[in-house]
Amino acid sequence: MNKSLLLFLTLLAVSCHPKASEKGNPPNKTPKDENVLESSKRFEEWLRTSHEEDIRKIADTNRVVFRLNWSRAFHPEVILRVENFPIYTKTTDSLYHVEQYAVSKIYLDELNDYSSSALPYLYEQRNTRISLEEIESLKTLANQLKIWEVKSDIKEILDGSIWELEIYMNGKYHQVSSNSVSPAIKRIGQEMLALAKLRLPKDEIY
Repeated sequence: MNKSLLLFLTLLAVSCHPKASEKGNPPNKTPKDENVLESSKRFEEWLRTSHEEDIRKIADTNRVVFRLNWSRAFHPEVILRVENFPIYTKTTDSLYHVEQYAVSKIYLDELNDYSSSALPYLYEQRNTRISLEEIESLKTLANQLKIWEVKSDIKEILDGSIWELEIYMNGKYHQVSSNSVSPAIKRIGQEMLALAKLRLPKDEIY
């Protein structure tokens, strides 16, 4: 094969090879990944300012946690937790007994409006002791509603509220949010309201 023909074939092969700009975005630079990263940063900041535990990092399969972050357009934010607290003995580090609580936290607008944004936000918090049967009933309700299969449903709206539910039980974590509102999320959220004995006017539940 003569040199001219070889050079021609080489140039043809190079010209047919896709340019970097034609390949699309690199795997680690896609808009979707950037959105996920930004969402993760916002969540980490929310955990810090709201004095909340990162449920995703729980390793104790004896733990049960239901957490609802209820962000309302016209009323203060509400955080509800229904969970158990395994108590361990200091000498053997073995499980001794478990206590169940429903916790309600309401964002204090009048105080936070004047606080530094660098400080964690202040909430009015109430803890209510609940029975093992009540937390088991909530777990049963979640399974009946097939909450593990429910996907997030967020639409662009200017008012209303966002219900963000996290669940950890049997070593399994699930997070789902909605502002439509998802019947399953709202049903579980209302049950958590009842367990926490947080009685709100009907017009504040939306």
